[in-house]
Amino acid sequence: PQSGQPPAGSLPLTVARLLGSEGSGPGQFLQPRAIAVGKDGRVYVTDTGNKRVQAFDSEGRYLFAFDSVDGANKFIEPFGMVMTSKGTLLVMDAEEGRMYRFDADGRPLGALEANTRFYKPRGLSIDKSDNLFIADTGGSRIVKLDADGNVALSLDQRGKGPGQFDQPCDAIGDPSGEIWVSDCVNGRIQLFSPDGTFKLQFAIPPSDPLNGARLALGPDQTLYVAASTAHKVLKFSRTGQAQGDFGSEGREAGQFRIPTGIMFAGTAIWVADTLNGRVQKLQIK
Repeated sequence: PQSGQPPAGSLPLTVARLLGSEGSGPGQFLQPRAIAVGKDGRVYVTDTGNKRVQAFDSEGRYLFAFDSVDGANKFIEPFGMVMTSKGTLLVMDAEEGRMYRFDADGRPLGALEANTRFYKPRGLSIDKSDNLFIADTGGSRIVKLDADGNVALSLDQRGKGPGQFDQPCDAIGDPSGEIWVSDCVNGRIQLFSPDGTFKLQFAIPPSDPLNGARLALGPDQTLYVAASTAHKVLKFSRTGQAQGDFGSEGREAGQFRIPTGIMFAGTAIWVADTLNGRVQKLQIK
């Protein structure tokens, strides 16, 4: 869909591609949530409502889907997803609280056996050293795992004060080791030092644990937020100063209905436009 009006907002972005439509057929989505992009440009999307992951080539053409975690058992709620530096896909099943590995063609490689348990985790990210950051939403904590699944850091103070969480939705680690957290129910972003010390916080529109605001770091390490309840993408400086937004509620290109996934691939921003049943690729002008 296209409209004659430019998308609302002040960020210099343009819609480069619309991927998928609402439904259950090949290339269609029911509440897509997370996106991963390979070095070859292949795009993977957790098609959460259809309980599968779908893959597309670099031009947006449908390739295949997979729904089995080990050749026998199937996904229950595939939610978060990342790609490691070696090209392995890691898919988080929120209902099970477990993560499963796959090769680039969707073949199962076994579960990641973390030495802790998760309850309805809603956020999963990875840094350049293959450390994982899990928003253990039901447990109201943030967990950093090393590449082998060992707990490297846990932030687990529940509440509304600085450094505390109420069902956080997402967490990402930046190149300096600092950790950004979407404390979505409390309506804020929090920043922590590499050792877990609270540094700062700033407000974002509150959102519920299932459809909470997700985070991504831009090439200049500024913070982008998929603000689901505002139906737009927000940009903030590293000190929490608002630097613009993009989008509005609707079904046209550049509009969103509960965007719940966001990630960068080069200068492209991929957004899971969840209730519109599609993915949008935005390009920085």
